[in-house]
Amino acid sequence: MTSRSGGNLDLFTVGSDGVVYTTWWYAGNDWGAITGDWRPIGGYFPAHAKVTAISKSPNSIDLFVTGNDGRVYTSWWYEGQDWSGVENNWRPIGGFFPAGAPVSVTSRNAGNLDAFVTGNDGRVYTSWWYAGSDWSGVNDNWRSIGGVFPAGAPVGAITKTPNSIDLFITGNDGRVYTSWWYEGQEWSGLNDNWRSIGGFFPANAPVTPITKSGNSIDLFITGNDGRVYTSWWYAGSEWSGLNDSWRSIGGFFPVGAPVSVTSRNAGNLDAFVAGNDGRVYTSWWYAGSDWSGVNDNWRSIGGFFPAGTPVTAITKSSNSIDLFITGNDKKVYTSWWYEGQDWSGVNDNWRPIAPGVPQPSISLEAIQVPGEGRFVEVTGRGFTHNNGVEVDYDLFVGAGPTTHQFGQDDLSTNGAGDFVDRITVNSDISGANVQAKDLTSGVAVFASL
Repeated sequence: MTSRSGGNLDLFTVGSDGVVYTTWWYAGNDWGAITGDWRPIGGYFPAHAKVTAISKSPNSIDLFVTGNDGRVYTSWWYEGQDWSGVENNWRPIGGFFPAGAPVSVTSRNAGNLDAFVTGNDGRVYTSWWYAGSDWSGVNDNWRSIGGVFPAGAPVGAITKTPNSIDLFITGNDGRVYTSWWYEGQEWSGLNDNWRSIGGFFPANAPVTPITKSGNSIDLFITGNDGRVYTSWWYAGSEWSGLNDSWRSIGGFFPVGAPVSVTSRNAGNLDAFVAGNDGRVYTSWWYAGSDWSGVNDNWRSIGGFFPAGTPVTAITKSSNSIDLFITGNDKKVYTSWWYEGQDWSGVNDNWRPIAPGVPQPSISLEAIQVPGEGRFVEVTGRGFTHNNGVEVDYDLFVGAGPTTHQFGQDDLSTNGAGDFVDRITVNSDISGANVQAKDLTSGVAVFASL
């Protein structure tokens, strides 16, 4: 998910077929996937692998996925051009990592990207790009910057200033570790010297870092008891969570569930988690006040999703937040908030970002083709595109007493959701009943002749 301006959102997902799909929103228009469908932009990756998107400038997006072969692949878009990876032309930029391992990426300016992955050996690896140069890690030349962590563990990466990067990861011992880089200096965690900043959490649990100003970092993680914990740092001070002193801010969620956090200004944080009951919960903080969700008082804002499913949260402006989550039906759902209004998805009213249930129709015509014979031609419109249709028929045939010619045809629709099925008629025909069922939506339609 990226936002290149206050009036834009771009959303990406890896489908069950391993292809990356995208849909986009511009102010004044609906989501592309609702008026049309999600657009495939190539690739062949582990099903539902995490795709990382970043916008290093208002007119560009870069995507990253770890492939089935353990290499990191990228595709990029610049305004006025198509995606570089269409037609399965994603570029491998090296590495040998666990298939589907999450890639974390930061951008310190429009001419820079830094990528991070945890390898099969538990070490964190990095590759970097500067405008005018190639990726440093091509030819499997990613650089190890130390650590001994669970293979493929998610790395939380954040840049609080244009000349710094901070990394966070949960170790095998359940403690959170950090390594930092400042321009002109080496990574602090080299030689397996990552610093423990406390906690006792599920090994491999994702740590969410956020910077609400250039001199602060806040961390969030869900503990073994299902509560959300936080630790914070301000320039000139130590981490608040040292000596296993992370603060519980309530909740009762799946152990290790990912926490998504936004900051709309230096005095605000909003946190989101999918609960054990499948509802999305939120807690918020404003400078001078405590977290709203302490004492397990997180607010339910609706939905019915798989427990602990990652919630993607983004703020495209200082007075708005948009949330995205994948449902039990594999559709992506959204809920949004604007200052002065309540969440759109309360009362389980989250909106699916998908075409509406198709409203298919069929028509029948008895035809005779010279040299080929008699047919009942079934023409279908408005079915799910490029998907299966089951056509069941009962033809009334025979010149004397009417007999029934039963049968079933299985076929696929074209890219527009249409099909034509010619059913061979064995004799004279006096009538027909035909049902066509969309195998994706389950909608069935009927016609008679």
